Amino acid sequence: LPISPSGTRTVSVGTSHRCALLDDGTVRCWGSNQFLSLGHATGDMPCTSAALGTVQCNPTPTIVSLPGGVSAASVTVGLRHTCITTTDGQADSPDAHD
Repeated sequence: LPISPSGTRTVSVGTSHRCALLDDGTVRCWGSNQFLSLGHATGDMPCTSAALGTVQCNPTPTIVSLPGGVSAASVTVGLRHTCITTTDGQADSPDAHD
């Protein structure tokens, strides 16, 4: 998996997925999407993880859609979730959108 996309401000690393906050306020995530942590429900491929077995994943950093065209201020990744704080002060969880 890539370390991070170019133009990256910060990277948050979870057990099986990662997300990067880019300088332009977008978020890109990659790795396991077993719990929809990457913010989308389709387009993944099977991959094998020692911790999880065979799961759906995306090895390419993929942009996460944010509601209302807002930008991200921060991103935090946990075991099975991704939490984004937007520039308007709201918290958003991309796995809740699908």
